[in-house]
Amino acid sequence: MFHISGHENEGRIRRIGLTGGIGSGKSQAAAFFQEAAFPLISMDTVGHDLLLRDEEVRQGILQLFGSEMLEGQELSREKIGARVFQDPEALNHLNALIHPAIAREALRRCAGLEEEGHEFVLIEAALFAEDLRREDWLHGLILVSATREVRIRRLQEQRQMSVEEIEQRMIRQTDPEKKKALADWVLFNNGSLEELRVQVMRLADELRIFFGKSSLPPEEK
Repeated sequence: MFHISGHENEGRIRRIGLTGGIGSGKSQAAAFFQEAAFPLISMDTVGHDLLLRDEEVRQGILQLFGSEMLEGQELSREKIGARVFQDPEALNHLNALIHPAIAREALRRCAGLEEEGHEFVLIEAALFAEDLRREDWLHGLILVSATREVRIRRLQEQRQMSVEEIEQRMIRQTDPEKKKALADWVLFNNGSLEELRVQVMRLADELRIFFGKSSLPPEEK
């Protein structure tokens, strides 16, 4: 869903997407990849930074939804979220504005990592391939998969969310099972954290072989 044109072949750093539905354990998998020396870019963090610092994004959101989206002088993620939560048309307008900007900023950060000597970067986003199309600027896509029952139980235990809240969140995301056909690698996360960690470390080694390079930080080469 983070589609832009004209950038897919820029740079030599390998850009590997990491996605998964809410409660799948995507963020935990990302943490394990960092443990394996893969630098990480979170698209959620990039989007948050743009809301705070990018004047073009700021003005675009104010034009869409008005000054009530402000908390003081800054855009409020909570107010924006509440505005689009049950309004698909408003959400589509917001995504059309902010997603290309997020993708461009992520690519800028990838270029910075390449200048530092990195050869791999992991990019985490729940909404990769959300429209069931792969982002052209990714060199690979990892899907973290878990059954619906496991995801619901985790969200109840870890975030104290009600089943109704969880189902509302899930229905707003494309069924992760439909993304399996687009993924190059699938991590099955129905078990323990240690089981997930073993899978991630195995895949990290496979990625080094697959791309024929080392992902160690520059100072460790």
